[in-house]
Amino acid sequence: MKWIACSEDEVAQFCQDAPQIKIVLDLAHLNIWHHKCLLAFQQWLKLPPEQLLEIHISDNDGQRDIHSRITQQTWWVSQIAQFPMVVPFVLESRLNRLPVSVVQQEYDRIAALISKLLRI
Repeated sequence: MKWIACSEDEVAQFCQDAPQIKIVLDLAHLNIWHHKCLLAFQQWLKLPPEQLLEIHISDNDGQRDIHSRITQQTWWVSQIAQFPMVVPFVLESRLNRLPVSVVQQEYDRIAALISKLLRI
């Protein structure tokens, strides 16, 4: 199978060919194939912030897009300092059937984790 934009040259060419397209960087999707395209992942993070619309954050098992809970062991957490902070993060999760108070607690937990890692 051929992945789209799996090399630095392909990412650069895509951005040059379609500068009007804003990219949504979905970290759960990248986890499913990042072991094959780690360089592409790093290249996506190096894109100019104006090229990125948002970054979707969640975790998964590397096999399915299950939007697991984000922890310090989540595969992308160690890379968070490289994320462009002017691009909005979108939390993807399976919290939609939980009480609002539980959703708020999870949001606060993730915000604290990110702040701690960035030392904000």
